[in-house]
Amino acid sequence: MIPAKVKEKYSHPLSLLEIVEGEPGNPLSFNVNVSPEFVEWFKRDQCLKRWSEPRFQKWFKGFLDEAMREVVIHQPIPQDHRYVDPFGIPEKF
Repeated sequence: MIPAKVKEKYSHPLSLLEIVEGEPGNPLSFNVNVSPEFVEWFKRDQCLKRWSEPRFQKWFKGFLDEAMREVVIHQPIPQDHRYVDPFGIPEKF
């Protein structure tokens, strides 16, 4: 649980507060803070009458996947490195 004092100093619609190492099958978990404005936007965007934590988790995972793909695609690949797609199927050697 994130202390209220920590939550109050963040004014962004969505703030990543902490990344926590998880367990097998769920290697990472994220603690985020969302503003009241973000909650209202999210409910409208997802056609929800009330907040849905499972829906937010699914949305947040998609958001992170898309953001990581953009970072990976736009990174220059040094000549001495082989490109590895972190979202693809591993190659067999």
